[in-house]
Amino acid sequence: MKVHHIEYLTPGDGSLVTSPINLTAEVQPEPKGMIRVELIDRKGFSLARKLMPLDKSIRMDCPNFVTQIPFEIPDEASEALLTLAKLDEFGRPVVLRSVIVTLQSSGEENLNSYQPQTTWIILENPKGLRTYSGGKIQVKGTLIPLSEKPIRFELMTKDKRLVGSSQIPVTQVGVPTVFDLNLYYSFINSLTNTQLLISQAADPYGVDAILDSLNIYLLP
Repeated sequence: MKVHHIEYLTPGDGSLVTSPINLTAEVQPEPKGMIRVELIDRKGFSLARKLMPLDKSIRMDCPNFVTQIPFEIPDEASEALLTLAKLDEFGRPVVLRSVIVTLQSSGEENLNSYQPQTTWIILENPKGLRTYSGGKIQVKGTLIPLSEKPIRFELMTKDKRLVGSSQIPVTQVGVPTVFDLNLYYSFINSLTNTQLLISQAADPYGVDAILDSLNIYLLP
C-alpha cells in the first residue's frame, strides 16, 4: 500500500485553542494535488474550511505546511474535529488525518504535543497500480479501529463515481482486526483508473476521521 504521508505537528489531540488555530503539519507533496483543512463541530457542521493547491502550500523547511484557521462559536467552549486531507488531481481524497480539539471564544491556549498514530491499516491485497477484472476484488489485511463506526471500503473513479462499496462492523476499538472481503464493482466498461478508499468516521461528528487509499485499475 502506497503511503501518502501526512502528519499533524500542532495542535495535538485534546488541545485548547482560540481563533485562529495555528496549524502545522508534515505533508508529502503530490503533483497537481490539493490540501483541505476543515473544522467540524459535534453536530457535523463545518465551522471553517480551506482548500489550497498543494504545490503552492508546501514549504522547503520543517514543518512544510503552515496555515491559520479562524473560527467563531456561539458558546464559551466547544469540542470540534480538525481534519487535514490531501486530494489528488481529480479531487479524490488520498489520505486524511484528524485531531479532536476544544475551541474557546477567549482565554489561554493549551497545546498538547501531537502523538503520531500507529499505522492503523496494513493492506495485503489488492496491490497498488495493478489491474483487476471480473467484477470483484479481494480486499485483505489488518486494521486497528479508531471508533465504533464501521470501516468503509469504496471504489472511486477519476470522475468521482462510486462503482463499488462495502463495510465491516467494529467489534473492539483499538484492537487489531483481520479482514478479508470481496468488494464488488459495476459500471466499468473499459480500463478505468480507480481509487480504493478505506476510511472510518468518528462519533459524533459523522465525517471521516481517518482515511487511506490505493490506486488500482479496473476492467469489466
